[in-house]
Amino acid sequence: MYVKKIQNGFTLIELLVTMAIIVTLTSF
Repeated sequence: MYVKKIQNGFTLIELLVTMAIIVTLTSF
């Protein structure tokens, strides 16, 4: 799923936002 998004032009901003959400959820 993520590989296809990267190939389709997954922007760095979207990647950072996704990582930020994961970190926020795992920190609670």
